Amino acid sequence: MRLYEIAREAGVTSAEAMEAALKAGIEAASAISVVDASGEAALREALKGADRSASAARRAAKAGRAAELGAAEVAAQRDRLAAHLKVARDA
Repeated sequence: MRLYEIAREAGVTSAEAMEAALKAGIEAASAISVVDASGEAALREALKGADRSASAARRAAKAGRAAELGAAEVAAQRDRLAAHLKVARDA
């Protein structure tokens, strides 16, 4: 099973799972690294005490920032379209 899948099931970020894997002595180069069955069990045990509320707060903050950036991009596109249409009308 891949490390990021274990992280998702545990309700933590991939970075937190990577940190827990390193502390548990599990070799994983990245979140897409495959963890063997014994490593998976050890990682799940290490993640049992993980602070899920902190992970949820980080995810919510990240989603909020993404929404703000998306809204800003939509507003910028709307302004560019309005300017383009004004030029077209004036021509």
